Amino acid sequence: MALRSLLAELFVKCRKVGCFFVIVVDHHKPLARLPKADLIVNPHQKTDRILFKQFSAAGIAYKLARYALIENQSSWRPEGFLELAALATLADQMPSIEENKILIDQGLKAFERTERIGLRALKEITNYIEGDSVDLFQKI
Repeated sequence: MALRSLLAELFVKCRKVGCFFVIVVDHHKPLARLPKADLIVNPHQKTDRILFKQFSAAGIAYKLARYALIENQSSWRPEGFLELAALATLADQMPSIEENKILIDQGLKAFERTERIGLRALKEITNYIEGDSVDLFQKI
């Protein structure tokens, strides 16, 4: 908890020095004192109206990027990071239910056809079985 607070405050100090826009993304219960940031994204905040609260931080970051890119009609496709969000959700041991299940299922499809060299190596060394999130989770 202290490390999270320290890192958040470090980013805020960096913002004062330069032209940073600080976004804090977290999926844990909020600290008693929130950092001073331009935006805090955490489904556990009292003011948050999202119904599903069990995202990993990577899942939240993916949803935030996806929303921002779609809203701004960007040509950059957030689906390019879907496999990373899914793997992070599995590695963080978040429950494979509701929105996480959708993220994991779609992310594993992207993982199966990934062009990322590191992820292709991960598939090879784990003898990844297509679509088997439980097997992959146990191996990572």
